[in-house]
Amino acid sequence: MTVVADNRIAPFIDSQAQLLAGLAMVDLRVRWAVIRARASGLDPHDEFRGLYVSDEQIDQLLAYEIGQHLWWKSSGLSNNGATANGRSLAWPEQISRVRQQWQAQTRAGRERGVVMRLDDLAQAFALTLEEIEAFLLALAPELDPRYAQIYAYLQDDVTRKRPSIDLTLNLLTDNFGDKLSLRRLLSDNGRLLQARLLERSGDDQPLLGQTVRPSAHIVEYLLGDDLLDARLDGLAQLLPTSDLPALTRVPAALLAHLTEAVVTADPPPFFLFQGRYGSGRREAALHLAHNSGQPLLAADLQVIASRDEETADLIACLLRDGRLYQATLYLTHWPALLQEGQLPPALLDAFLAYPHTIIAAGQAEWQPTNRPRSRHIFTVSLANVDFNGRLQSWQAHLGTNRDLDLTAVATHFRFSPGQIEDAVATAHDLARWQGQALNTGHLFAASRHHSNQNLATLASKIQPRYTWDDIVLPVDTLKQLREMVNTVRQRP
Repeated sequence: MTVVADNRIAPFIDSQAQLLAGLAMVDLRVRWAVIRARASGLDPHDEFRGLYVSDEQIDQLLAYEIGQHLWWKSSGLSNNGATANGRSLAWPEQISRVRQQWQAQTRAGRERGVVMRLDDLAQAFALTLEEIEAFLLALAPELDPRYAQIYAYLQDDVTRKRPSIDLTLNLLTDNFGDKLSLRRLLSDNGRLLQARLLERSGDDQPLLGQTVRPSAHIVEYLLGDDLLDARLDGLAQLLPTSDLPALTRVPAALLAHLTEAVVTADPPPFFLFQGRYGSGRREAALHLAHNSGQPLLAADLQVIASRDEETADLIACLLRDGRLYQATLYLTHWPALLQEGQLPPALLDAFLAYPHTIIAAGQAEWQPTNRPRSRHIFTVSLANVDFNGRLQSWQAHLGTNRDLDLTAVATHFRFSPGQIEDAVATAHDLARWQGQALNTGHLFAASRHHSNQNLATLASKIQPRYTWDDIVLPVDTLKQLREMVNTVRQRP
């Protein structure tokens, strides 16, 4: 179906215009609440208001019906000067019109390709208009300190300068039934909290008494920041893929097959890349993200898993930022998250809900068991290349120089493409240091160096399962061993 834009609606011209108009939209709710609060008897000149509870206030509260609050009874329908066709607008009607206008301008901007970060946020997490307004009410004090004082006034507590869940719901509706329904927006299972868009504090309070604030990273994102959450420093990188070098480690046919799997699957698949160092797992991930028109969000799960109690929160931040930047997710050291060969159900559900391609790199094989899932999981082996593949890789870096016996090097060292690239670089360094032209001896010396280095690295990863102190042998066996040792010592 072709969508025809309404030329009578002026689109938002940029991201800031949409954000400020959104704040103006919820500002109407705040202004109406202040009018009703004053009509209900809140005295802004009472310097002790909020610091004590008088008998008169208790009597007033007891007179309310269940679900009502301090400024509920006063309708406050007097307008603030807004008119439509010469007719004064009541506050609810005015709020409704401004909401519709904001939505229409947002749609018009989207149709014209205007980048609007608040809209991108809403689209990435499928937020409803009520969720957007709840978020904006929490955001307001971060951008304009006046709201901190206004919220304290409306909550009748000078110390409460952030909106409580109760205040947020009271601002969103004046109907108790609707308030009960909207409560889910700010619960643990609500998108705003689950996706780490909002943070809740005051666990010692009932849910309605707890306060909400936007994640600091989300605030900066809305204002134009393109970095990852500071908590992910050293754990993840957002890599652009707009300009990549040609493939050197991954067969073009394999990349084409991976790309086809992404294009034809909805949602995109979950790939498990298996292969040793230098086999091209990262190269394949970068090119796959490039073919999807996305950046690559690479994360080290081994380091994240070492953070113990922070692990779940860090992964939630990672998935949230991946959605914000619409990134292909590349997870290294994947087995670090597995417990008895399986991924914890909560983490599996979180990964399966991610809307873009996920690539997990590691040696361990894994498939979820007894768990329904909505996306394909493909195991892709980036196995060691054969002799012809190794020879082609050496030739790709060194050409077909007759003075270099590349056949001998490719036969002797069964390197991955990445290891070959490293060995070539070291060989050039050796030749330069010795002041000689590159020769086959340099290639062999460099290859032996990298081969020994790989063995040393492997040995450091292998920890003995038992020590001699752990071994308990029968007495007769120990006597036999002692006799054998003495016999050997007595031999000439």
